[in-house]
Amino acid sequence: MAEIVEDLQSALSEFAAIAETLEQAKADRQPYGAPGSESKENE
Repeated sequence: MAEIVEDLQSALSEFAAIAETLEQAKADRQPYGAPGSESKENE
């Protein structure tokens, strides 16, 4: 049971990191200059 819980926690933290990355990418694409859009100019 403990292994299952650890696997779930690991998967959740990975998902949270992916979601955070997606949110940052979404903010970077806002035309009105959302926070963070000026820090990375990769286009």
